[in-house]
Amino acid sequence: MQVVELFATVRLAQTSDGEPGDMDITNGRFEEDEEQEEDQYEYIPMKRYSYSREHKLAAIDYFQTTWKENKDGTPERLSLRYASRRLKINRKQLRNWVANKEKIQAQKRGTFRARRERTFIQEPELERILNTRFERAREQGRKISYKWMIRHAKKIYEELYPTRVIVSDTGRRSYLGFRFSSGWYTGFRRRYSISLRCGTKRAQKSPEQLTPVLQSWLQYNRRMLTIIEGKSVTGIPRGPEVPVVGRIKLSEICNMDQSPLPFEYLKGRTYAKRGDRTVRIKEGKNGHDKRQCTLQIAVFADGVLRCKPLLIFKGKPGKGDSRRKAEYQKYHPGVVVIFNEKAWANTSNLLDWVKNQYSTASAYPLRDNEPRFLALDSFAPHKNKGKKQQQKAESEVAKRHRLAEEKLQQELRDTFANLKVTLSLIPGGCTGYVQVLDVLINKLIKGYIEEYEDLWIEENFEIWQSGKWSVGDRRILLTHWVAQAFERVHLDHKDAIIACFKSVGLSLAVDGSEDYLLKVRDCPNLTIGDWQQVPNGMEENPTIIDDDDIEDTIEVDNNEEGHLYTAQEVVEGIIIKGEREEDITTDSGVDSEDRFDPDSDSNFDDDINGDGDIGDENM
Repeated sequence: MQVVELFATVRLAQTSDGEPGDMDITNGRFEEDEEQEEDQYEYIPMKRYSYSREHKLAAIDYFQTTWKENKDGTPERLSLRYASRRLKINRKQLRNWVANKEKIQAQKRGTFRARRERTFIQEPELERILNTRFERAREQGRKISYKWMIRHAKKIYEELYPTRVIVSDTGRRSYLGFRFSSGWYTGFRRRYSISLRCGTKRAQKSPEQLTPVLQSWLQYNRRMLTIIEGKSVTGIPRGPEVPVVGRIKLSEICNMDQSPLPFEYLKGRTYAKRGDRTVRIKEGKNGHDKRQCTLQIAVFADGVLRCKPLLIFKGKPGKGDSRRKAEYQKYHPGVVVIFNEKAWANTSNLLDWVKNQYSTASAYPLRDNEPRFLALDSFAPHKNKGKKQQQKAESEVAKRHRLAEEKLQQELRDTFANLKVTLSLIPGGCTGYVQVLDVLINKLIKGYIEEYEDLWIEENFEIWQSGKWSVGDRRILLTHWVAQAFERVHLDHKDAIIACFKSVGLSLAVDGSEDYLLKVRDCPNLTIGDWQQVPNGMEENPTIIDDDDIEDTIEVDNNEEGHLYTAQEVVEGIIIKGEREEDITTDSGVDSEDRFDPDSDSNFDDDINGDGDIGDENM
């Protein structure tokens, strides 16, 4: 009975009550097993327990060496059912222990599982070289697929064993002595810790290449925020309780950017039952997952909501006809809505935003004219570099367009100057690392919008399923979801916003006492360094604005955080990963997750929705 008591003791050590009767067994009271037909009574444990090597061997020994006495006095060996019933374990579990007795004996003392036998590797040299090439390709930012792996594995095999490769008259290669099977591929990935991952950040330059540019940007920020006696504009002293960063109040430091916002969230991934051959995701209306507007938001370093979100829909500018005006009345008052032909931001929109929203988005009255610090990405309307030297003759239409654009840019510069705004242009390709909206806000707000959309669908499922709602209805809903999401971000994540401004270097104390808080993703060794040294005597962002290698940043969405391309690449038609030209948008938000078609021919069933205005046909 020692083995029976041993098993009861280990179960009580793992749980408070163990199996029924375990407490009595440990106290020396053993229940007598009633004579029953063995096939009618099989013990099923109530819980799962872990047994060590020693327990398993003791159970095997108990089963193989113990006899019981029948009613007629004859001895009989224990059956699996009887032994498992006495030990209060599963019969199949005991049977497996007996069948694997040698493996259990080979285990290390005190262990619970047998060590996995070392797998024989048929071609270790091939795998070593393949892993080296894989790591080199990933360092270069290459996208690695299954076909890439197999293609390079075959090439390496041919380099190692040229005599084992037979080339037919048609050029087809046969590889002797090795099969590039899925089993080998799975084992290779396991041995070298290679897994299939979703892209989180795809850019033209690696973090190591961007480090010098980021450091120059951080140094520029430090110079612009530091007080220089007799030269710096510091604003009105507000007392020690008002947080300041050098010469700028914390409340006056801002980051603004645009991000594409899908008309309907269909991410392409959903939870479903294993084994389902078809995983269907229904869209509310045809083409909505490709339709997109632009969301422009601004956040401040003190985490206070001061600027309303701006939604830019595709359509004729202005309030349009009576239907458009009626629709405007239903928009959420916490969101500003405008229409333009492309549904993305331009210099005119930026100027209107500065005059009508940003100018009054201060913690202090406008008449106080407090200096401000505004961080923008290097999207062309933000850069606002002034007149360009014309390299070739231009048509009259192009000339009028250029002159109108230059006039708007000059007006924008004058407006910033009147507001005492210091611009900090984030280097192209770096927004995913140091722009607060890309690092923190965009993903949060889009997640909340998707949540509100799900709630609306659950409450209005019949309307959503029928598709009998107009484009205008969808725009109205979107304004309400955006307003609620933006407010929620500021309520639930105010401390995170404040911390994020510091972590990306936009609100660090200028005396260097908070430089340890600088934490830029993928750049662990990034420091501000000697910020007092102005490169080449430049007064504006050093080398950042005029970096021809980086150029304007245009982002194409990706499942996780986005895909960065330069304007030159888009113009020249350089497309990566099969992106279509019509899927390209000016997105500086790296967490965009959906593609869209701004020029889709879909009419959204105008006969149903009654929104026949040509300008409103698309978002």
